[in-house]
Amino acid sequence: MQYINTIANDGIRFKPYLLKEVYAVADDNNSKFGEKIYSQDAIELGRVDVSGEYIDRVQEGFRAVVSYGLGTTYMGNYRNIGAGKTGTSQSFIDTDGNGVVDTETITTSFVGYAPYDDPRFSIVVISPDVAEAGTDTTSSINKRVSSKLVNKYFELYG
Repeated sequence: MQYINTIANDGIRFKPYLLKEVYAVADDNNSKFGEKIYSQDAIELGRVDVSGEYIDRVQEGFRAVVSYGLGTTYMGNYRNIGAGKTGTSQSFIDTDGNGVVDTETITTSFVGYAPYDDPRFSIVVISPDVAEAGTDTTSSINKRVSSKLVNKYFELYG
């Protein structure tokens, strides 16, 4: 998660946290949130020591993945404003619990952020052992999960 956020934030690495803000219950039916009662400030942990042009190039590649590459459907209805990267790796598991790794599988992942030019959220979806290696069967669970989450985010927060 930190690497996708560092890329989204132009090479600045921030301390991760689980809770950004807490709001009281809204007093009326017209408001989504009541008064803010807690807020976590961003804490910078460091910066990537490379030229900004290299970070820009990686960001452009991530944008291409969801705009017209293999990740076009991972950002739901918002692929033209996001950035991301799909991934596939070999994994090895012990299927019968005897301490011997006996099955090679495929693990898939997706990382992304949006909007591309002013990131407000990031997403990481990992599906371990979704298929046995060497088979044509793969799961589209990452695509379905990330698409629904991105759509819901923009439905709630615009």
